[in-house]
Amino acid sequence: MKKLILFAYKNVLRNKRRSIMACLIITLGITFLFVLRGILNGLQKEIIHNLTKAEIGEIQITKKGYHEALPGNADDYLFEFTEPLKKEIFQVKGIEEITGRLLFGGLINHQKNQVTTPFMAIAIDPEGESRVCPKLKDYIEKDKGYFLDIKKEKSGSQEKNPKIEIEDAEIDVDEEYKSLKSISEPENINVIKDEYHQVNIGSYMLKGFSNGKSKPAQIEDELILMTKDTNGFQRSLSARLTGVLEARNPMADKTIVYLILDTAQKLLSAENKVTQIVVSVFNSEERHNIVKELNERLNKYNLTAEPWDNINKFFVNIMSLQNMFYKIVTGIISLFVIAAIVITSLMTVAERTKEIGTLMAIGYKRKHIMFLFLTESGFIGMGGGAIGVFCGTLLVLLLGWIGFPFQIPGTERAFLVKPTASFSFAAFGFMLGVLSAVIGSFFPAKSASRLSPLEAMAHV
Repeated sequence: MKKLILFAYKNVLRNKRRSIMACLIITLGITFLFVLRGILNGLQKEIIHNLTKAEIGEIQITKKGYHEALPGNADDYLFEFTEPLKKEIFQVKGIEEITGRLLFGGLINHQKNQVTTPFMAIAIDPEGESRVCPKLKDYIEKDKGYFLDIKKEKSGSQEKNPKIEIEDAEIDVDEEYKSLKSISEPENINVIKDEYHQVNIGSYMLKGFSNGKSKPAQIEDELILMTKDTNGFQRSLSARLTGVLEARNPMADKTIVYLILDTAQKLLSAENKVTQIVVSVFNSEERHNIVKELNERLNKYNLTAEPWDNINKFFVNIMSLQNMFYKIVTGIISLFVIAAIVITSLMTVAERTKEIGTLMAIGYKRKHIMFLFLTESGFIGMGGGAIGVFCGTLLVLLLGWIGFPFQIPGTERAFLVKPTASFSFAAFGFMLGVLSAVIGSFFPAKSASRLSPLEAMAHV
């Protein structure tokens, strides 16, 4: 058997041009697949990173049934974010940070242009959010304000108007009235002093406020948020536009509003209550085990934990479609390589018919002939696969170092995709090259093994 392997190796080198052509076909196929997989890996990594580090977090804790409820019923799923609950959550190993969010809807009015549109608000603690979802603040567009800052938020304080002395004008009245030098306000009225609330909105909402208007919407414009509190009363909040952000979801960008959690809790009469707790973990691969333990602990609070891939099925399905597309491309490339190897092997068999007859005449069996041709193709496959993986790795590393912009349809700002490769896929690419070559030579090898020794030796 060792002699056959050595013989096969020498046969590969004997016809260098044909071997190089076959090897080149395999190399191009594997390189293309390797780079495509690297790009998909980088794109999917960026999608997951944006979801978990800017939008929904790696794990969300909500009241049971919240994710199936209609947005208008969100008030029914508020719960208290207490210290005992925080301690219970941190008992689970692997949890890094947590923060609370309060979600509610209503109408928002741009005072300068008097444009009103529905909104979906996400009230956050900026400091906690920066630890759990640090990429969110990067969504703020350049030169369009700043991310929510708890230090700049002023809820205001109620004070009584001071008594103001004013002088009366000269009038033609009785002498007793002329003796009065001044009068005071009849009563003091409660007013709010030094109130300043911050709101960040999506870029599409900003455009909507400016659309067709002579005065474009801009930073520091006054916005009025109108909603209902937990008691069913109509409430409103005067706020300032302090930042414009661009989410990766164009539909959400038209309705999204971010504001300070404490301000929203007071507006809704929901002190210390939240809609969800967002959790970051040290190792995302362990999130399902962490969710399982969290659910065991949180059952007594009527709360449930869900990982990001159970919450946002839309992007999970998109990535599944991408992977399915990649499998189809892999199948097509493999068929192309196999067809090229079949053609090359058939030419080799036709040229070496007399040689095959000679080998069989001196005692080599049909299985030896078949093994010889399969081994030759295996060597070509290994060479093509190894070079393809090497070239693919270099290209992926280069693209990963440089990066290239990718823009989601419907958004204005591209994000940087950095392709990545893995050892497991390098091994898969190498094996794919070998298997494609071996499978492609199977039929020609079988045909060669079935030749009659006399007919083969008599072949001209």
